[in-house]
Amino acid sequence: MIGYKCGNCKKTVEFDAQNIGIKCPHCGSKLFYKERPTKAKQLLAR
Repeated sequence: MIGYKCGNCKKTVEFDAQNIGIKCPHCGSKLFYKERPTKAKQLLAR
């Protein structure tokens, strides 16, 4: 299961990665943003 945030109502929704044609169960929107951790990644330069 992957967590997404609805672009319309901003509620968190979880979907199976195999699901096609997903829409928000709260408002019916089809626009989603993948939730990312708030911690910034650190990379080592070569």
